[in-house]
This record gives sequence, structure tokens and C-alpha cells, in this order.
Amino acid sequence: PGAFVVAATQPTGAKASFSNYGAIVDIAAPGTQVLSTLNAGTTVPAAMGYAWYQGTSMATPHVAATAALLLAANPDATNDEVEAAIKAGSTAFPGACTGCGAGIANVPGALADRIGFKNALAFSLAIYGVGYAVLGLAHDASIASLAP
Repeated sequence: PGAFVVAATQPTGAKASFSNYGAIVDIAAPGTQVLSTLNAGTTVPAAMGYAWYQGTSMATPHVAATAALLLAANPDATNDEVEAAIKAGSTAFPGACTGCGAGIANVPGALADRIGFKNALAFSLAIYGVGYAVLGLAHDASIASLAP
């Protein structure tokens, strides 16, 4: 109780080979081919850069960011309301993902009931910028699938 368990998907929407899965999983998010920031320093900050990573540790921030945006839109929302909104707004799996939860986390989908679909899409893109288009929408079947 109290944990929101995230599975990782491939760009096809199927479960990533390394992902957790089963009845305990609540939602999935992109977990492979995720462009992440990094720092070359080993003991002190050094050159900034980017690298492609995979893991549930890459998937979970998508869900955490979705929850943060929901709370920004509705600061009085309870944990259960945030979880329900993320699940209800998720995109259906376009690939095989048995035991991966309610669907693939989808920021505009989760926000649509709170602030309207057009506002949710604009709000999401304003916060995420181009990175959202690359990391989020690239894993959805199409933007049209997000419309209510």
C-alpha cells in the first residue's frame, strides 16, 4: 500500500525484457532508449552530456513527472486521486505487456480530465518542451489516441 509500481516498456509499447511485472505493477512508462543527462565527473562535477539509458529507473521519472504536473494543476489532490488520474489517462499497450499495469503513462491523458485536453497538451509541452515529444509521444501510438 502507498507505492506506485512502474514497469518499463520498449518503444513498441511491449514490456522491456528487464522490467518488473505482475499484479503489483500499477502503470508502465518508456524505459528503453531514453535520452538522459549525465556528468563526466567521478568525484566533482565535470563536463555535462547525454547518453541513452534503459531501466525502470528511466521509466519511473515519467510517472513522477506526471504526478507532479497533476499536483501542480490540482494541489489539493490526494495520492489516490493522482494515481487514479494517471491510470485513467494512460494509453493502451500497443505491444505485449502482460502484468504491466493499467497502460502507458500519458501526461496529456492524465491531465485532460483536470484542465481539458487542449490545455493539458499545451501545459505538458510547455513543461516538458521538445523532450516530451521525443520521450513521451514517441512511445504513444499517435497523438490522436490521446483525445477524449
